[in-house]
Amino acid sequence: MSGAAIILILASFFTYVAITILARYILIWIFPALQVRPLLAIIAASSLVNVWLVSALILNVTVDRAPPPNSVESSSVEPHTADLVFIVPPKLNKDDQHDARARLSVNVPAIEIERALLAEGRPDVEYKSIVAKVRTEMVMAAELSGGKVFDIEPKGQQLREFGVTGEADWAWRITPLKRGEHYLTLTVLAMVPGHTSGLPRFHRVLERKILVEVSPLERVGEFLEEVTKPLGNLQSLWAAMIVPIGAALYGFYQWLKRPAKRKPKNGPKSGPKRPRK
Repeated sequence: MSGAAIILILASFFTYVAITILARYILIWIFPALQVRPLLAIIAASSLVNVWLVSALILNVTVDRAPPPNSVESSSVEPHTADLVFIVPPKLNKDDQHDARARLSVNVPAIEIERALLAEGRPDVEYKSIVAKVRTEMVMAAELSGGKVFDIEPKGQQLREFGVTGEADWAWRITPLKRGEHYLTLTVLAMVPGHTSGLPRFHRVLERKILVEVSPLERVGEFLEEVTKPLGNLQSLWAAMIVPIGAALYGFYQWLKRPAKRKPKNGPKSGPKRPRK
């Protein structure tokens, strides 16, 4: 046993003895008849001290184990975390509009949120799902950005009241401006509680980058569009190709049809005879 433990035990013992002696004098002052019976006074004082110590110990344990008041109500009104699901098509066509949606809920699990969002989307479109658990406050905000390669509406942070219902929804329209593989960035923010002066402050609770790409069919179409762009359209390209090819074929046909020149027979050349002198 260490020296500190021994000192603590001795201090507790002497404190107990001092309190017992003090209780004895108080009992003798209240009941003068105990003065002639000192042993009885000591036993009574010791019993009172023991009852007081046991009562204090029981009260302390009960207070420590008691749940905080209104813990259930406060957790249901202001939840600390909630499930977030975001869906977006992984393959986008250039210059076409595509829908992306996000839903945050403390009442519905993530798998049911995802199922509901997919059911609300277009049946002929394949979606990619992003699932996360985020910290929440009374007011939440979300922003979808993609730099200069996407035109996204609405722009900027979109605020939603979350603390009243425990649910929030966001929707965006995405128009890709350039082909290739690019990243969309989803940012979710929570408003700092208790901030009353000036503009509201937010802290970021989620930032996720999502890779999207242009489908192979769209790449072929864009290649044909780039090839035919100098001539205006595909019809002008065909006209530009057919006219010179047709003219060349016609000229070759006419060359084949021309009459063949007869070659002279081999032999001595006969010229006009000169008269003899």
